Amino acid sequence: MLNDSDSVSQQQTDNPITVIEREKSFVALTRGTIKSEEAINFLTTPESGAINLFLGITRQDEIDSHGIVTGQISSLYYESYEGMAVKMISRIVEHAIIKFKLDKCYVIHRLGLVKVCEASLLIGCSSPHRQAAHEATLYLLNQIKKLIPIWKKINDSEESLQPSYSTWSTRSEAFWLPRSS
Repeated sequence: MLNDSDSVSQQQTDNPITVIEREKSFVALTRGTIKSEEAINFLTTPESGAINLFLGITRQDEIDSHGIVTGQISSLYYESYEGMAVKMISRIVEHAIIKFKLDKCYVIHRLGLVKVCEASLLIGCSSPHRQAAHEATLYLLNQIKKLIPIWKKINDSEESLQPSYSTWSTRSEAFWLPRSS
């Protein structure tokens, strides 16, 4: 739930971004490059003894649940129901701040084209001690993957001028998607 003190913005530029920023949290969806320095600057507080960052990047191999390489990835393409996604992430973040007694939390997810070796997700948590920051980061990652309406298409085409995003990722942990047996 948004409060009067929340800063919410939606900018229509070359890199559209949806942001919910509060005193202790920053949540955003972007089409631009994810910059870890911005997260570290936001998360750093005099009370914090630990900052934990998770950076999810696009890898070149498609790997099945058994660890076997099943194909090559040239790039990924993320789509989202932006308004709902940013609000849902914000609720999960606010819950994590209370549950893990975090000083601050920062989550940004990229949408659109994400090439191999580029970041698609950054989750950062700061806390007085490292264990809370580590546990909160893993908790947030798992909740985001299970609950948030963000979808990933895989481009397995070598031709960068004509990407083929015909393959939806089958590795989604989203609870609403059917499971293959």
